[in-house]
Amino acid sequence: VTASGVSYFEKWTDKATAPVTVTMAYNLTFPTQFGSSNPNPAVVQAVFHNDLVNIWNGILKANTIPVQFADGGATTSVTNAACDGVNVITFANTSTSSPPPPGGVLALTYIFAVSSPGLLVAGTCGPNAITTTFTGQIIDADITFNTTVPFSVDGRYIGSAANQANDIEGTTLHELGHVLGLHHSTLNTALMVAAAQQFFPNRSLSADDIAGINAAYGQNTLGGSISGSVTYASGPVFGANASLPVFGAVVQLTNRATGVATVSGITDSTGAFSIVGFPAGTYNVWVKPLDIFPTQPGNYTPQYNTAPGAAFNAFALANPAVVTGTSNLALPTIQVTALHSATLDRKS
Repeated sequence: VTASGVSYFEKWTDKATAPVTVTMAYNLTFPTQFGSSNPNPAVVQAVFHNDLVNIWNGILKANTIPVQFADGGATTSVTNAACDGVNVITFANTSTSSPPPPGGVLALTYIFAVSSPGLLVAGTCGPNAITTTFTGQIIDADITFNTTVPFSVDGRYIGSAANQANDIEGTTLHELGHVLGLHHSTLNTALMVAAAQQFFPNRSLSADDIAGINAAYGQNTLGGSISGSVTYASGPVFGANASLPVFGAVVQLTNRATGVATVSGITDSTGAFSIVGFPAGTYNVWVKPLDIFPTQPGNYTPQYNTAPGAAFNAFALANPAVVTGTSNLALPTIQVTALHSATLDRKS
């Protein structure tokens, strides 16, 4: 997040010595279009427990992230997304201030974080006073599912073959990433991609997701680290932008041996990028604009709404990046040289 020219991560804790447990409750009151027995509430509860306690907690622990989820159990007393001191996953949200998502969006996560540390008096976000200690500290988070589309735990048809249900598990895993403070990835293979295959989104975390959570919480368990900056080339091609930083350039590392896109980052307003928390190895470096679904500027944090979506042609650096895993690899300044005339869709 960037506010008043300062960038920071929204997260639950900023210190390894101050671990936080995030308790998530869930309201299993389903809309009528789910069908009388699909999904089964007991199965959905088991899915939530697995996503929270097994999948996400396992990744967090393995990467020494000082946050763990706790299963808060089913609730009927909390239905809406609100800064009320209760983190909830809900299918019954009727809030007008934090409403359920519109058609085409499977779920939304509402993050309530502070823009400056201090004391929040009782009633501001729940019944108790809260003392916050750093900018971006998350104090409440709620996941609200779309109440106008069907969901199930197995993608079955509901009513007819034209009405295939959406996957609760993959959607929940993605939204729990937002609860932790992650934003969208530029890789289609990532759990945190802005728009996944509708019926069966990813049910596991990719290397890019793991790198993101490492970056957010200041860890680098796997050791990989790379940084640099992207500018427009000098000369007449880019006019007034010549030699200036490129805001919103996507930098993707593709494993040179396998061809698999592994991790990614986006340049800030100064043209700088930094990627940490991925395995050592030799990578091809691709640079592309935010120009094609699902990597349009609007799918990322608000400051990227002004990023030029079609500023230059995608390209790969001539030389691979050899990441040792023991120190940061600082790349020379990357210059974009060609005006935008085609798009690059990194599907692998």
